[in-house]
Amino acid sequence: MSRNYDKEVTTIELILEGSRWAYEVDMPAVLREYKRLLGSDGVRDSEKRAALLILYASRAIDTFLSIVVRSDCRAKREPEPAYSTIDNSLKRLHASGFLDARAYKALTVHVKEKRNRYLHKADVFPSRQELERFIHESVDGIRAVCRSK
Repeated sequence: MSRNYDKEVTTIELILEGSRWAYEVDMPAVLREYKRLLGSDGVRDSEKRAALLILYASRAIDTFLSIVVRSDCRAKREPEPAYSTIDNSLKRLHASGFLDARAYKALTVHVKEKRNRYLHKADVFPSRQELERFIHESVDGIRAVCRSK
């Protein structure tokens, strides 16, 4: 049985469209990536669907975190990183006060580490519960960043 993520995608859209980063150049790509979650129901093979969900959700949050990092660098008149990884973005946002210790740990454990496990190891796929936790923690992480500062 597949699950559609309408509620989560709508929540993400509302948060991001109301955020101070809504007009950043890469934000439309982030929103399109999250909307791709909704099309996953059309994929019958559960392993393919899981891989797509992880790919879409992790690329979206990775790009969002990168947007926040670049914006923070501009605000502080610091050089923007040439390339951001999810790990570097999480560390920088934690150090800059965008993520408290709880949000940083949750995103590190439930998003970054899970994403790396499923994207970098062959023949490993998340369970439905792990996918739901991954999406849920992504939403919570976006909320935490958008509430900060």
